[in-house]
Amino acid sequence: MITISCDFNFVVKLIKCSLVKPKFTVIVTKINEFNRFGFLSNPYKNNEMNIKKIPKEISAVQLNEMIKKGNNMKIIDVREYIEWDICHIEGAENIPMNLIEECLDKICNETPTIVLCHHGIRSRNVIHYLEVKGYQNLINLKGGIHSWAVNIDTTMTKY
Repeated sequence: MITISCDFNFVVKLIKCSLVKPKFTVIVTKINEFNRFGFLSNPYKNNEMNIKKIPKEISAVQLNEMIKKGNNMKIIDVREYIEWDICHIEGAENIPMNLIEECLDKICNETPTIVLCHHGIRSRNVIHYLEVKGYQNLINLKGGIHSWAVNIDTTMTKY
Protein backbone atom coordinates (compact mmCIF):
# COMPACT_ATOMS: atom_id res chain seq x y z
CA MET A 1 0.00 0.00 0.00
CA ILE A 2 1.33 3.41 -0.96
CA THR A 3 0.17 6.46 0.96
CA ILE A 4 0.25 9.79 -0.81
CA SER A 5 -0.29 12.96 1.15
CA CYS A 6 -1.78 15.67 -1.01
CA ASP A 7 -4.46 18.31 -1.18
CA PHE A 8 -7.98 16.92 -1.64
CA ASN A 9 -8.49 19.28 -4.59
CA PHE A 10 -5.56 17.55 -6.29
CA VAL A 11 -7.12 14.10 -5.81
CA VAL A 12 -10.40 15.29 -7.36
CA LYS A 13 -8.51 16.81 -10.31
CA LEU A 14 -6.69 13.51 -10.84
CA ILE A 15 -9.96 11.62 -10.91
CA LYS A 16 -11.59 14.15 -13.26
CA CYS A 17 -8.64 14.02 -15.66
CA SER A 18 -8.72 10.20 -15.57
CA LEU A 19 -5.13 10.08 -14.37
CA VAL A 20 -6.30 7.68 -11.68
CA LYS A 21 -7.25 4.45 -13.41
CA PRO A 22 -10.44 2.68 -12.24
CA LYS A 23 -8.38 -0.20 -10.84
CA PHE A 24 -6.95 2.11 -8.17
CA THR A 25 -8.81 2.97 -4.99
CA VAL A 26 -8.40 6.47 -3.62
CA ILE A 27 -8.83 6.60 0.15
CA VAL A 28 -9.42 10.07 1.53
CA THR A 29 -8.31 10.36 5.15
CA LYS A 30 -8.47 14.13 5.45
CA ILE A 31 -11.26 16.34 4.22
CA ASN A 32 -10.59 20.05 3.96
CA GLU A 33 -13.06 22.81 3.15
CA PHE A 34 -14.40 21.64 -0.17
CA ASN A 35 -17.97 22.89 -0.36
CA ARG A 36 -18.10 23.00 -4.15
CA PHE A 37 -18.30 19.22 -4.27
CA GLY A 38 -20.54 18.83 -1.21
CA PHE A 39 -18.08 18.46 1.66
CA LEU A 40 -17.86 20.48 4.85
CA SER A 41 -14.81 20.76 7.04
CA ASN A 42 -14.01 17.38 8.48
CA PRO A 43 -16.00 17.20 11.74
CA TYR A 44 -14.22 14.07 12.90
CA LYS A 45 -11.53 14.13 15.54
CA ASN A 46 -8.02 13.37 14.28
CA ASN A 47 -9.38 13.44 10.73
CA GLU A 48 -10.78 9.92 11.10
CA MET A 49 -14.28 9.17 9.94
CA ASN A 50 -16.39 6.89 12.07
CA ILE A 51 -18.08 4.99 9.26
CA LYS A 52 -19.89 2.71 11.72
CA LYS A 53 -22.00 5.57 13.06
CA ILE A 54 -24.93 5.93 10.70
CA PRO A 55 -27.50 8.59 11.57
CA LYS A 56 -31.11 7.68 12.22
CA GLU A 57 -33.04 7.54 8.98
CA ILE A 58 -36.69 7.53 7.97
CA SER A 59 -38.34 6.78 4.66
CA ALA A 60 -40.39 9.23 2.64
CA VAL A 61 -43.52 7.25 3.60
CA GLN A 62 -42.69 7.61 7.31
CA LEU A 63 -42.06 11.36 6.92
CA ASN A 64 -45.36 11.77 5.09
CA GLU A 65 -47.17 10.02 7.96
CA MET A 66 -45.46 12.32 10.48
CA ILE A 67 -46.55 15.38 8.48
CA LYS A 68 -50.14 14.08 8.22
CA LYS A 69 -50.24 13.49 12.00
CA GLY A 70 -49.01 17.03 12.62
CA ASN A 71 -45.90 15.89 14.50
CA ASN A 72 -43.80 18.68 15.96
CA MET A 73 -40.71 18.69 13.74
CA LYS A 74 -38.59 20.80 11.47
CA ILE A 75 -37.56 19.87 7.93
CA ILE A 76 -34.27 21.26 6.61
CA ASP A 77 -33.35 20.84 2.96
CA VAL A 78 -29.59 21.21 2.46
CA ARG A 79 -29.65 21.29 -1.35
CA GLU A 80 -28.49 24.34 -3.31
CA TYR A 81 -30.99 27.11 -4.11
CA ILE A 82 -31.20 26.06 -7.75
CA GLU A 83 -32.15 22.51 -6.68
CA TRP A 84 -34.72 23.87 -4.21
CA ASP A 85 -36.33 25.89 -7.03
CA ILE A 86 -36.82 22.69 -9.05
CA CYS A 87 -38.80 20.97 -6.30
CA HIS A 88 -39.15 20.91 -2.52
CA ILE A 89 -41.34 19.63 0.28
CA GLU A 90 -43.90 22.16 1.42
CA GLY A 91 -43.03 23.53 4.86
CA ALA A 92 -39.33 22.68 4.60
CA GLU A 93 -36.63 25.31 5.09
CA ASN A 94 -33.79 25.59 2.60
CA ILE A 95 -30.33 25.94 4.17
CA PRO A 96 -27.71 24.94 1.58
CA MET A 97 -25.02 22.65 2.93
CA ASN A 98 -22.29 25.25 2.59
CA LEU A 99 -24.29 27.70 4.76
CA ILE A 100 -25.00 25.33 7.67
CA GLU A 101 -22.19 26.79 9.78
CA GLU A 102 -23.66 30.28 9.39
CA CYS A 103 -27.20 29.11 10.19
CA LEU A 104 -26.66 26.99 13.32
CA ASP A 105 -29.08 29.26 15.21
CA LYS A 106 -31.92 27.96 12.99
CA ILE A 107 -31.44 24.40 14.26
CA CYS A 108 -33.05 23.49 17.58
CA ASN A 109 -31.86 20.59 19.74
CA GLU A 110 -35.27 20.05 21.32
CA THR A 111 -37.26 19.70 18.09
CA PRO A 112 -36.80 16.62 15.90
CA THR A 113 -35.21 17.82 12.67
CA ILE A 114 -35.49 15.95 9.40
CA VAL A 115 -32.54 16.73 7.10
CA LEU A 116 -32.75 16.02 3.39
CA CYS A 117 -30.95 16.57 0.11
CA HIS A 118 -31.28 15.04 -3.36
CA HIS A 119 -30.50 11.39 -2.51
CA GLY A 120 -29.58 11.46 1.21
CA ILE A 121 -25.79 11.65 1.09
CA ARG A 122 -25.20 15.37 1.69
CA SER A 123 -27.83 15.38 4.42
CA ARG A 124 -26.06 12.47 6.12
CA ASN A 125 -22.79 14.46 6.01
CA VAL A 126 -24.53 17.50 7.49
CA ILE A 127 -26.00 15.37 10.28
CA HIS A 128 -22.56 13.98 11.17
CA TYR A 129 -21.16 17.51 11.19
CA LEU A 130 -23.97 18.78 13.45
CA GLU A 131 -23.72 15.81 15.81
CA VAL A 132 -20.04 16.50 16.37
CA LYS A 133 -21.05 20.07 17.27
CA GLY A 134 -23.45 18.67 19.89
CA TYR A 135 -26.76 18.68 18.04
CA GLN A 136 -29.26 15.88 18.63
CA ASN A 137 -32.67 14.80 17.32
CA LEU A 138 -31.43 14.80 13.72
CA ILE A 139 -32.99 12.37 11.24
CA ASN A 140 -31.91 11.76 7.66
CA LEU A 141 -34.53 11.34 4.92
CA LYS A 142 -33.42 8.11 3.27
CA GLY A 143 -33.30 8.60 -0.50
CA GLY A 144 -33.79 12.36 -0.17
CA ILE A 145 -36.20 14.43 -2.23
CA HIS A 146 -35.95 11.85 -5.01
CA SER A 147 -37.54 9.25 -2.75
CA TRP A 148 -40.27 11.75 -1.86
CA ALA A 149 -40.96 12.42 -5.55
CA VAL A 150 -41.11 8.71 -6.38
CA ASN A 151 -43.14 7.51 -3.37
CA ILE A 152 -45.26 10.44 -2.17
CA ASP A 153 -45.66 13.28 -4.67
CA THR A 154 -45.39 11.68 -8.11
CA THR A 155 -46.23 15.01 -9.77
CA MET A 156 -43.05 16.54 -8.35
CA THR A 157 -40.34 17.33 -10.87
CA LYS A 158 -37.50 14.82 -10.71
CA TYR A 159 -33.93 15.61 -11.68
